[in-house]
Amino acid sequence: MILGGLPAEIINAAENKQVSIAISEVIVEEIKHTLQYGRLSKIYELAGVSRQQLMGSVLKIGKLVSITSNASNVEIIKEDPSDDKIIQCAIASEADFIVSGDKHLAEKEIGKTRILSVGEFMRILKSTDE
Repeated sequence: MILGGLPAEIINAAENKQVSIAISEVIVEEIKHTLQYGRLSKIYELAGVSRQQLMGSVLKIGKLVSITSNASNVEIIKEDPSDDKIIQCAIASEADFIVSGDKHLAEKEIGKTRILSVGEFMRILKSTDE
């Protein structure tokens, strides 16, 4: 991957089976769409990585979950309803954490799922390694 810093550490933790990353088909489609943005494509192209390689990595480390009708009806993020897909995926996968820098998500609590910044999550992950 071409990421650096803390996000890369989370990816490495997933590759080493320390954490599981849940994704849904809707999230995969959004990632595909996002990777087409000009400024992002320049970054990965300069790194010699193709969009197909990035998507392959996402699918390799992500656990694809099906969104049940129970989870698909969840509408929590009034400020940005497109973020509800993240909540729906967390519910469907029974996630312990959502790791995001999105302000709309950071302001919410979803049952047993804690919403953390990348830094907060890495502190927890590192404390379990000790």
